[in-house]
Amino acid sequence: MKQVTVETKWLIEQVVANQATHEDKFKRALDGYRKRVTKLVQDLLVKVEEGKVDHVFINETPPTNHKRDYKRVVGMLMASVDSEITLSADEFSSYVQDDWHWKQEWNTSITSNMGG
Repeated sequence: MKQVTVETKWLIEQVVANQATHEDKFKRALDGYRKRVTKLVQDLLVKVEEGKVDHVFINETPPTNHKRDYKRVVGMLMASVDSEITLSADEFSSYVQDDWHWKQEWNTSITSNMGG
């Protein structure tokens, strides 16, 4: 199947629900990231104060928040005068199944940051 026509109201509900899940995971990952980096910096500070560090390099990447992607889609759908919207397979994958082009990399980042 290459495309599908869905009710705009239903699609908005799907995207909003996916956005809520995304935001929840992002917030938990950001909290884990902050805790992990704070501990890393505190441990590093102790070593610096003890004179046990020659140089400092911190390579930690915070989780990314893609809420703008969801907001853009919801905004466009709410502005639409159509009661039905035709989605391509890729759009359906992103908007309904929450499988965006950035999702795999994002999941890896979120998982590693939640471990904090």
